[in-house]
Amino acid sequence: PAEARNHAIKQSHSKWLYFIDDDSWVESDYFQKAEKYILELSHSAAFGGPDLTPTGSTEFQSAIGKTLTSPLATASTRYRHKSQISKGKLFEECDEKKLILCNLWLNRETLEKYHLLFPSELQRNEENLLLFQLTKHGESLFYIEELQVFHQRSDKLKEVFRKSWLSGFHRMKSFLA
Repeated sequence: PAEARNHAIKQSHSKWLYFIDDDSWVESDYFQKAEKYILELSHSAAFGGPDLTPTGSTEFQSAIGKTLTSPLATASTRYRHKSQISKGKLFEECDEKKLILCNLWLNRETLEKYHLLFPSELQRNEENLLLFQLTKHGESLFYIEELQVFHQRSDKLKEVFRKSWLSGFHRMKSFLA
């Protein structure tokens, strides 16, 4: 997956690149909302918003979505899966723990400036290492609550365990990197 994304980055001539998963979708006004942040945050490295469990999900899928927002299950990355900005803020500076690849805007020019791409040795969580590297270079990342995607949750327990194991395994690899 990282190689495919890197190929797209290299082929693009656009300043901003948007990544969304094939099992995610946005509301009809999403890109109109994103346009104002593209202008306002034009010098930032990346921004994105939460991935939410869609209305109408099965009881099991809703339980998985609820679990993803729990500090016991996902610790500091729980913020990726729920809306949490308070006090009327439109956006806030963040680190890689609040951004998720299924709803991520990357500034291609910033990536080129530091010769950064998604690390191809990781099969999951590769955005975490890339975003961490951007912050190490002093670049800014922003979480924007209103830029929400709806992400279809797994409806099979075996698939949930497989994804969780892979995520944890590759999170450790990215941590060590």
